[in-house]
Amino acid sequence: LFCYPQMRAYFPLNFHTSKLPENSFKVLSYNIMGFDGAVKKDGENPILNYLKESGADILCLQEYQTVESPRHLSQKDVEKALKEYPYHKIQIVGSGKGHTNRIACYSKYPILSARKLDYASEYNGSVVYELKIGEDTVMLINNHLESNKLTKEDKVVYESMLKDPETEKVKSGARLLIRKLAEASAIRAPQADSIAQEISSSQHPYIIVCGDFNDTPMSYVYRTMARGLRDAFRECGSGYSHTFRGFYNTLRIDYVLSGGFEPLSYEVLPVDYSDHHPVVVRLRKSS
Repeated sequence: LFCYPQMRAYFPLNFHTSKLPENSFKVLSYNIMGFDGAVKKDGENPILNYLKESGADILCLQEYQTVESPRHLSQKDVEKALKEYPYHKIQIVGSGKGHTNRIACYSKYPILSARKLDYASEYNGSVVYELKIGEDTVMLINNHLESNKLTKEDKVVYESMLKDPETEKVKSGARLLIRKLAEASAIRAPQADSIAQEISSSQHPYIIVCGDFNDTPMSYVYRTMARGLRDAFRECGSGYSHTFRGFYNTLRIDYVLSGGFEPLSYEVLPVDYSDHHPVVVRLRKSS
């Protein structure tokens, strides 16, 4: 019983209803892995087709990339497919030279402003938007926090430890993995602090924070960013859920948090176009 609040972060039990109020809206957060290399298959891209058919009102996309080539997905292709979203902002994030990581927001609601949040990262970042939803101005923060940078070779080390748990092999493998995870965690912590400061200083009562946090619900990053906000999974999810397709489908590292809104539904859709699953949440103003 003492552990129930922590257990709900991983295994909530909620009842579902198919009757959703008309005054709600749908938010989709998805690390699209550069549209899977922005490759066209028979002239189409499955990730772009999925986004087009999603029915979401707001698309928050991480690792956004297009390629201006007839054989690849161009920005013009995206805008043509997503013509139902008249407002969009695409921001380059990260300070590393030669990196082209982008974060994008496509919205059926007017985007009043967009600015990159200032914190240290070579390849990742966060973008703060102001959206006009009805009569309300909503602050939306779309995030792609520091990656753990675990490679295929690291996965081989992990699998080797499980299959043949010799003492020395486990020690050396654990040291390698813990070092990489600790380094990434140390970078993410001040990023989370910057985002939390942005949330606490906001003048807007309505807030949505979403994206790829690259960390688990028990982490400093999650606790810091989710403080005072409602996690749609905890309130509307049911059973165990994962959003990252690597490492044996065990990690929930993509989130939709909100302030001033009531989560009504939560889905992680099991499409396999990217190394992440899309998170789809329906929200309405809290009464």
